[in-house]
Amino acid sequence: MLFGIMVFALPAGIIASGLVREIRSRSFINTWKLVARVPILRNLDALQIADLVEMLQPRFAQAGQVLWAEREKADRMYFIVSGVVQVQRGGETIEISSGEFCGEMALLFGRRRKARVRAKTFCELLALEAQDFQTFLENHPDVKKVIEEKAQ
Repeated sequence: MLFGIMVFALPAGIIASGLVREIRSRSFINTWKLVARVPILRNLDALQIADLVEMLQPRFAQAGQVLWAEREKADRMYFIVSGVVQVQRGGETIEISSGEFCGEMALLFGRRRKARVRAKTFCELLALEAQDFQTFLENHPDVKKVIEEKAQ
C-alpha cells in the first residue's frame, strides 16, 4: 500500500516542484524586464540585473495611499508590477501603470521629492531602497561610473 502511494506521490511532487520553478522563473524574467527599462540601468549585464533584482522588496499600496509627498526625502524608487499610480507635479498629473517606474532620481541624488505620488488603484510594487542601490554601486564600481556619467 505504501509503495502504491509513493508511485503516485513521487510524480505529483516532481510536477509540483517543476511548476514552482517555472513560476519563479517567469516572475524573475518579468522583474528583470522592469529593471532593464530604467534608463540609468539599461546597460547592465544579466548578472548585474540579477543582483539588483535580489534587492527589490515587495510592497503593496491601497487606492488613495500616498507613496511619497512633495519635498519628502527621496530614499527609494518603485517598479509598478500592477495597478495605476498618479504623479502630481505642479499643476500637472500623469498616470503610470504596470511595467513602469518612478523615483529613479532618488537613487542617484537623494534630493527632496519634486512630486506627490499616490496609488490610484490597488498596486503591487517592487521597492529599490537608495541604500541598497548604493551598496550595489559600491560592489560594481564600473557600473557606478557609467551611471554617474549618464546622470550628468
